[in-house]
Amino acid sequence: MTGFPHKISAVIFDADDVLLDQDVSFLNFLRTQPGFEDLAYDDFFGRFPAECFAKGSFEIGPARDMVPESYKDSPFFLDRPPYPDAVEVLEMLRARGIKMFILSAAIPSFVDGKKAWLEGIFPGLFDDICISLDGGDKLEFLRGILTGHNLNPAETAFIDDRFGNLSDGLALGLTVVHKLPALGLPLPPDLRAKGVRTVKSLTEFAEIILAPAA
Repeated sequence: MTGFPHKISAVIFDADDVLLDQDVSFLNFLRTQPGFEDLAYDDFFGRFPAECFAKGSFEIGPARDMVPESYKDSPFFLDRPPYPDAVEVLEMLRARGIKMFILSAAIPSFVDGKKAWLEGIFPGLFDDICISLDGGDKLEFLRGILTGHNLNPAETAFIDDRFGNLSDGLALGLTVVHKLPALGLPLPPDLRAKGVRTVKSLTEFAEIILAPAA
């Protein structure tokens, strides 16, 4: 396996569906709703409208008319466990001297709460945790991390599951990686043509990051 053209000295991680398994959170919540008690991962693409997957990974917003309770007001909202390899991979990258950051989104009332929540899940592993507003683009937040920490864009990897966020990373010259979650869509041809790679796990991502340069 070959790495990227440039050495990677920093990584900006999205949180949900990259570090944390948000799909299991959606699944557990929806199984409490009438008519969805037996829902399985394989059912999602057939039972929910295409708009739920339009950004690249499942979002419950376009499906809210199909469930009587808001997911964000439910006890399942923070039921997002780290992927089994998440902490191990983060500790390995940290030991290699790679700077690490989180850029995640939250509803306005939960910006400070989400940052504290992420700090509690991954104590001491990140140089900074930045929270953008849910539904907004990440371009300016990515730019803020780059300038605020004096990072070289070409040597900074950005891993996310949403196509629009990946495009924002490309616009800033970042080395962009697509994380494909269980309820995600394949990378569109235009992003593949721009050299974006897809990984299915953090372990696979780390192998690329640490591989010899292409």
